Amino acid sequence: MTVQFTDIERHGEAGWSWTQTVSDEWQGLRTEQRTNEQGEGLFFRTPVGWQQGLGTDQYDLREARTPGQASVLITKLYWCNA
Repeated sequence: MTVQFTDIERHGEAGWSWTQTVSDEWQGLRTEQRTNEQGEGLFFRTPVGWQQGLGTDQYDLREARTPGQASVLITKLYWCNA
């Protein structure tokens, strides 16, 4: 299985948005994700709009100042919560 985080962009004052792609030998799953504008929580784009993932209150990207720093934190948080 591989996981890629792409299209990492600033969202609001301290938030980030990105695309996550999880691939295995059979398929790939692509989701759009983001934090709130303060860099907290984890939200997923659904057919009805953005919805916060259950148990993602502790998700925090406020320390990230660049897309590279955000990528490192996103990856770290993904594998800690997987």
